[in-house]
Amino acid sequence: MAKNSEWNRNVGISLYRFESDNTQHFKDSITELFEKNLLYLNIRSELNDPFDTNPIFIGSIDRNDIHELVKRRTNANRAMRREKIRHLNDLNSYFDKNFKNVFDSYGIKCFSRTMKNILMWSHYANSHRGICIEYKPKPNTYLSYNVPVIYSTERPTVQRYVISNKGDDLFKKQATLLLRSKALNWAYEEEQRVIAFEKAKEKIEIDPEELISVTFGVKSCPKLITFVRELNQATKKVPLFKLSLSENMFSFEKEKI
Repeated sequence: MAKNSEWNRNVGISLYRFESDNTQHFKDSITELFEKNLLYLNIRSELNDPFDTNPIFIGSIDRNDIHELVKRRTNANRAMRREKIRHLNDLNSYFDKNFKNVFDSYGIKCFSRTMKNILMWSHYANSHRGICIEYKPKPNTYLSYNVPVIYSTERPTVQRYVISNKGDDLFKKQATLLLRSKALNWAYEEEQRVIAFEKAKEKIEIDPEELISVTFGVKSCPKLITFVRELNQATKKVPLFKLSLSENMFSFEKEKI
């Protein structure tokens, strides 16, 4: 995997992934993770926020701009490109569609930098009945390509003219920036996002040593604990923990099991 110094600065931090035990694919995905080191990457349409990866397109482009864009995005010769462009009625819409197609090629996996957030357990781990898996990225792996989400009150924008004239590098860089922008309401998640180009809806293989631990919620049932414990014993043998309620504070106590 190619190096990326900007993203690799996040190697070694703990990434926490909350999993709900009541979903149809839970057991299959956990089994694949432990037995085959496979992790599914989402496409942006599977994210739970309609504003997520949904920027505002501003500015206008002309047929010369579109010609350069079509040249980079297709294998058509010059005559074919001109014919294709001649039939375009809405150049801005064509640009927007192409940009969104690039968006749709990125695989995304959402993590948190914290494991003890009460709301995260409520929202993403079946109301504290599920689990939280800790990962720690190693250099030059898929998980090492993680970036912190940027929270804002304003939606991000895409300058059509600038992107269409600056080549694919800026095209992809802008897409990557927008893939990590979310509304300020979500700041409690402390999200760290893994982004992989052309890996949407695919399963990536992680380094076996990147899986660090599993923590059960305060309401996790004995059946779930037994399932994960037996799977872990046969494969990873990572530390397992169980949360309990603090006697005095709105916080958790964590105990190894």
